[in-house]
Amino acid sequence: MAALNSQTVSLRRLSPQRTFDDAVEVWKRHILGESQHHIAQAFGVNQGRINEILKERRHPRSKGAALIINKAS
Repeated sequence: MAALNSQTVSLRRLSPQRTFDDAVEVWKRHILGESQHHIAQAFGVNQGRINEILKERRHPRSKGAALIINKAS
């Protein structure tokens, strides 16, 4: 944190929010065997954000949607 005119300003960069469609795409790639590291690179986020999706902390219904899409393909 830095002080700017007696106000505290955070210097942390926030990861872009992943949408439900992004989460489905993460699951599809994971099901096909792509590593979390490579998925994170493709989305421009840190691996922890991908792990949040795969542990179903974010977009918990996205796994089911990805499985339905994969079965239809």
